[in-house]
Amino acid sequence: MSTVTSLASKKWHYVLTLQFPAPGGGIGNNTRHGTFNLPPEWTRDDVLRRLLEEAAQQDPMLRGANILFFSLEPNGL
Repeated sequence: MSTVTSLASKKWHYVLTLQFPAPGGGIGNNTRHGTFNLPPEWTRDDVLRRLLEEAAQQDPMLRGANILFFSLEPNGL
């Protein structure tokens, strides 16, 4: 089994923290985390773009938010 196939078949854990202008002034933060299986052809950039897209779909205020933190690691210990 190749390294790419081996890594792709594992479950991955992510943490993403976004900062956005809050309604009425101020700044809001939003942290998301979870796990998923990664298609073998995906890159870190693909994952980040998908997470940002999903965040904006769930909460339109997050569209164009600043990325404060992003982590993507194999979920196993």
